[in-house]
Amino acid sequence: MKRIGIDFDNTIAIYSDVFRKVALKNKLIAKNWFGTKAELRKKIIFEKNVEVWKKLQGQVYGAYMHNASPSKYLNEFILKAQILGSKIFIVSHKTEFGHYDEKKIKLRDEAIRWIKKKGYLKNIKIFFENSIPEKIERINSLKLDYFIDDLEIILNHKLISKKTKKILFCENINNSVSKKGYNWLQIKDLIFDNNNKSNLKKYIEFITNKKVDKINQLKGRKNSKIFKIRLNEKKIVIVKQYPERNLNDRRRIEREIEALKILKKKKITNIPKIFYYNKILNILIMEFINGSTPKIIRSEDLNHTLNFIKKIKKLKKEINNYPYYAVESCENFQKLLNQINYKINNLEEASNRSKTLKHHLNKVLKKTFKNLMSSKKKTEFYKALIKKKNQKKLILSPSDFGFHNSIKFSKKIYFIDFEYFGIDDPVKLVIDFILHPGMSLNAEIKKKWIKENFRIFSDDKNFKKRLNFLIPFFAIRWALIVLNDYKIKNVNEHCKKNNQNKKIFLQERDRQIKKSIYFCYLVNTRKYLEWFN
Repeated sequence: MKRIGIDFDNTIAIYSDVFRKVALKNKLIAKNWFGTKAELRKKIIFEKNVEVWKKLQGQVYGAYMHNASPSKYLNEFILKAQILGSKIFIVSHKTEFGHYDEKKIKLRDEAIRWIKKKGYLKNIKIFFENSIPEKIERINSLKLDYFIDDLEIILNHKLISKKTKKILFCENINNSVSKKGYNWLQIKDLIFDNNNKSNLKKYIEFITNKKVDKINQLKGRKNSKIFKIRLNEKKIVIVKQYPERNLNDRRRIEREIEALKILKKKKITNIPKIFYYNKILNILIMEFINGSTPKIIRSEDLNHTLNFIKKIKKLKKEINNYPYYAVESCENFQKLLNQINYKINNLEEASNRSKTLKHHLNKVLKKTFKNLMSSKKKTEFYKALIKKKNQKKLILSPSDFGFHNSIKFSKKIYFIDFEYFGIDDPVKLVIDFILHPGMSLNAEIKKKWIKENFRIFSDDKNFKKRLNFLIPFFAIRWALIVLNDYKIKNVNEHCKKNNQNKKIFLQERDRQIKKSIYFCYLVNTRKYLEWFN
């Protein structure tokens, strides 16, 4: 059982916007001034004096305390800590009254009132101390394993116990580890092992209120982790643990839950049923479908996917009720070009760490894209697509759709994995299906797929022309996507976190160059036109 202490102000309760709001009201800054709390403090002390700053602090922590926001992802940290049996304490240096506060608002009462409104904090023991020495004394008396604070003056204090591990909190950093501190997602990983099956077992038992007998992780999933779980009632379920949320959160679990609910509502049955989920823990528990991913794709298998697309197309009326565009959606041509250029820029940075990547990027991939742009820019359709938005033609798309995300059981194809689900151009769905490197489709299957989708989307007058025009651009996009592993800066850390063998990882990464070359070959030779006959 871990004993964890947490500071309150600017670690649990965040005041960035509140300080600006109150400073603006007191005419200490101009309307066009924006900055961090530290920058504001420096500005006010320099232009006014330290007493003015202290008075502002008293107002923020008192009369305006209710405007504070809980730190991002703190709720996930607290919930996981409590499920795993950790004891959490709030230890704060907070005087009873604010500096120069004529109203004599009780700061501690305001803080407790704020805490009670946050349900996940209300059962935590709280200690308010009058001075820094008293705060240090309290930290030591609690015999903490960890103490988390936004102030280095506390963590580096000469009297704080050496047995307590100190963690500097900093909310305004990206998801890479910073020397300046850690956000709550990173702190969670520092304290709790995310790859520990014993921890996962406790999370599942918390969600289901049932005992877990056995956990087996299924291989082959690059994004989310998939587990086959046997509950004590001998019921087999699938548990999906989504990737850690970061500052560019794709809301995977929210997308998948909403997608499965919509599909079920429309009586689409060849999908898994939802049993339980917890969005804070990022875990979804679903029906186990006893089958396997089809390896050899037959015409009757393709018919299942075509029937699924027909049903998906009928969901058009649900677009207004669904809040997300598909992950990396390409609902217009300009957005597709932006994605390609963004991915090239990212790989250019990564190519400084790999001569193999640098050679392929400069000598093959970028030249292929440049030649494609030169030939297509001359066409009238290019000019029309750049300006045009296809809002009326959009559908609810499974996005990452194909046999790689399917299970065949008793001659029926079930479709799984809807974490990229959202509003998108059906052209992207159709092209991605035949280009996806996770599937091996013969030429006849590809031809049938395109031909039948021309029929399905026949009411979209320029669907065929759009698909023909855009397919080489999507091939360039895939030539970039398959190289994503080169963007990983710290391979050792990545392999350790994901339980991967480094040598095998590097070998597999280099093999992706061949896949990228194939996509460039498709573009340069226009071999994809054979699929249209």
